[in-house]
Amino acid sequence: MNNTLAGKLVKELRLDKELSMSEFSKRVEISQPSLSRIENGNQEMSFSLLIKICRELDISVSEFFFRLEHTEQLLNESVKEIDNDNVNTYLDFESKLHKMIDGLNNEQKKALFAFLFSLEK
Repeated sequence: MNNTLAGKLVKELRLDKELSMSEFSKRVEISQPSLSRIENGNQEMSFSLLIKICRELDISVSEFFFRLEHTEQLLNESVKEIDNDNVNTYLDFESKLHKMIDGLNNEQKKALFAFLFSLEK
């Protein structure tokens, strides 16, 4: 399972239910920092935790995996689009990149900057 995509899906579903990170972490019996690491893709979920998460989000585990697989397919299709050499794909890629960067929190932006800065040298 892709931890980053799984975490983003948990966050998306949590926000759809209008649950704060604090409230949701209490409901699934984990610390708020652990939930944050999961949602950012920095910590794996155990299967038992995934079951609790799905229960609180009112979806089945199979629905979670279905959505996760769908997200991975969309991501793979986006990557294939980037490989094309036409202008529209480039502009679409640039737009998607800006949206992705805008969606990052400050710590993620700093990490991305540090990574890109290291490539410039």
